[in-house]
Amino acid sequence: MSGGNIPDPMKILTNASGTYAECKTYRDHGEVEVIFHSGSPNEQRSRTWFSTFFKRPKMFRFAFMMQMTEPFNGPMLVHKIWCDGKTTHFKSPTWPFEQQESLSMAIAAATGISNGSAYRIPNLLMPDLIEGSKALRVTEAKYVAEETIAEQSCHRVSATDASRKTDFWISQSRSIILCVQEHVELGPNWSKSFDQKQLDSFGAVVSWFLTQFTQEMIHKMDPIPVITNTFYRDVVLNASMPDSCFSEDGRA
Repeated sequence: MSGGNIPDPMKILTNASGTYAECKTYRDHGEVEVIFHSGSPNEQRSRTWFSTFFKRPKMFRFAFMMQMTEPFNGPMLVHKIWCDGKTTHFKSPTWPFEQQESLSMAIAAATGISNGSAYRIPNLLMPDLIEGSKALRVTEAKYVAEETIAEQSCHRVSATDASRKTDFWISQSRSIILCVQEHVELGPNWSKSFDQKQLDSFGAVVSWFLTQFTQEMIHKMDPIPVITNTFYRDVVLNASMPDSCFSEDGRA
């Protein structure tokens, strides 16, 4: 590829954002792999499997299950968010409040324990409903290469901020995300800010407290390099989707 033919990475990200914001329905199945201490004798991994169903304006179901470390033979912890367009529920073995004040709050509660998978695509599908929405809103990006993911030709685009490097593999033909890889270092310099608007319910305060406690533990540890790989599979846009999908069981 000659220098004059290199695609504009910001345009690629903008076009992808538009694909999600404009689709009428969306569904996927995916997987997150988190690698701690990558390449070292202390390397550990966790996996999260998820599925997303969405119908505009805000009918939504997101389910995920996770196992913490290899060989992945422990119990499967299943978590579910569902919204029929009016009432939102989040059912989780680690979260005591099932009915939620808003879909945005339910997604916020699930973001950390789902290794971010509860946030990125819903953020793109409902940017006006989810607080702090910024999944592809980067200020600087570079085009890396044309690469193949799941037999689809992709643009690989890289974005970096102060503490995180993120690569996106975006389908050239469909303008959807097929893979995301994030590099971050957890340790004394790692932190997360909180918007006061996110603390307007008792459940959110509990979530904030637990996150603060986790941060305090992280501050006491040596820096930990972490790689997170998220794969989006079986992505379908604008297909017919019955309302029965947006229930606890999600059965069509």
